[in-house]
Amino acid sequence: MRFELLGPLRVLDGGAELDLGGPRPRRVLAVLVASNPDEVSVDRLIDEVWGDEPPGTASHVIRTYVSNLRGALGDRITSDGNRYGLDLHHDESDAAELAIGLQRGRELLEIDAAAAFDLLDRIPPLWRGRPFDGLGDDTVSVRAKSAELEELYLQAME
Repeated sequence: MRFELLGPLRVLDGGAELDLGGPRPRRVLAVLVASNPDEVSVDRLIDEVWGDEPPGTASHVIRTYVSNLRGALGDRITSDGNRYGLDLHHDESDAAELAIGLQRGRELLEIDAAAAFDLLDRIPPLWRGRPFDGLGDDTVSVRAKSAELEELYLQAME
């Protein structure tokens, strides 16, 4: 499974894009991705998805979104009843590939500049646009993770 964050949020399984549902379930997944490896409480998910005006059924709706995401992602979404997490392996996302490529490029720069530049040339194709594009700017943890990823990309391009 591959999680693509550098642009609109997508999850690919064997090259096929998984159906993650509409904007709000995608926000739930984005919060879980952005918070990884930490778990996220239902209350925080409610705040991140609806802000100051959640519906009265928000807790139930969050659980429904998570159940539907589990249908797409299987046992990748973990839970202890009141908190959710995402079992995301370090090498399964374009964001991890960006961070690892930048780190290795920096290390190689001292030893072999040509090899470093070759490695860093693999980064631009990963970039499909603003991280988590299309999910809105009012999701605090996603906005922070997006800014972090944008900074890594700018460092790699520099």
